[in-house]
Formats: sequence, structure tokens, C-alpha cells
Amino acid sequence: MNKLILGIGMVLSFGASATDSTYTSSTGMVDIPRVVVDGGAAFTGVQLLLSPDGTYSILSATAEVINEVVATDPDNNTYALRTSIVNFNGLDSGTIFELEVGQLWRIDSGAHFDFSISSLSVIILRKKSGGFGMSIDGSYSPTLVVHPFEFISKIDSTIPNFGGIGGGDIFELANGDLWTVSSGFISVSDVDTNPNVTIYELDNEYIMMVRGSHNDVTVEPFQ
Repeated sequence: MNKLILGIGMVLSFGASATDSTYTSSTGMVDIPRVVVDGGAAFTGVQLLLSPDGTYSILSATAEVINEVVATDPDNNTYALRTSIVNFNGLDSGTIFELEVGQLWRIDSGAHFDFSISSLSVIILRKKSGGFGMSIDGSYSPTLVVHPFEFISKIDSTIPNFGGIGGGDIFELANGDLWTVSSGFISVSDVDTNPNVTIYELDNEYIMMVRGSHNDVTVEPFQ
């Protein structure tokens, strides 16, 4: 029994702390009333199924919003928002993503990939140490560091006959504008033949996101 509890503790120690866990040896089920993950987000009613090799599967977990006030303004000191990511295509450092409440955010660090779903439930909390952390509903993945994404202007278009792009490539949007890739790449296997793209103008650069890919690409108008 001690060995089993130690095993669970080792698994959860990478980004979560659990209390009062109950193990049923006949079924391999572990019931945990509450689990707190790195960054402060919590899950209740957690049920795990242990495998003989020490790994586990999450059978159920309910996300808990720490603060009762659900804010829509990130400047609010009690900011806590439970929502979903629309058009989810995976998350990685640099990914710009949209919440169902209409806000745009960007990943500073961390990653999450689960391509079996198109809408990902998340909780975004203001961290005591500053900044924001985002936890994935039903996942014990370490909290992702995120920030509200602001831009000067944007261009929504498509890239006809997309064949993949990388550093130095020149490509044409459906509106006839020519752009060149400064850094980053997107494989042709990641997206549709004529993918939707959004180019965001920032203070000193342009960032392009392509629908179907989590990669961000730095671009500039072709002169």
C-alpha cells in the first residue's frame, strides 16, 4: 500500500498535489476528492484507473473555479475565467488562440496536444507571482503560462494551393498581397489545401496563424 501511494505521489508531483486519496485494490480505482495543479487551478471528484505498470488514466474530474467572481477583464485582480478554446489545433509556445468569450491569448510557455477534440475547456487564473496561468480541464498537464494578446490590426484571408511555408518563402494571399516568411514553418500536412490565415500587426513585427496549425510564423510584406 505504501508503495502504491508513493507511486501516485510521484506521478502527481510533476504538477499537482492531491489529498485523501482512496485506493480500491480489486478494481485499481483511485478516488481523490480534490487535486490542485501547478498555478492554483483545482479539480474535484477525481477518479483514476491505475495500470500494473504504474501509469494511470483519468476517468472523471470536474474543474473548480477558485474565485467565485468570473471576470472578463484581465486587469481585474480577482481574474478567474472558465471557458473554452475555439478551433483548437494544439498549443505550443507562441500559439495565438481564441476563447469562446471572444478574447485572444498567446502561449508564453508550455504545450498541450490532444487532436481528438475541437473545443478545449480551460481555466485561466491570475497567478500570485504575476501573469496568468491556464489549466486544461480534465488534464494534469503542467499549467501553461499565457498572456492576453493585443495587436494593432489584422488581415483575414486564405492561401490558395498551400504547399507549406518556411523561412524565406514568398507566398500570396487570396487578396493578391505578397508576403515572405521571416521565421517559422508550417507543413502542408498540417492544414487544408486553402487554409484560412490571420496576420496580426504588432508594434515591430507581423505574426501569422494558419487555421489547422498551432505554429506561429513571423512574416513581413514582400517588397
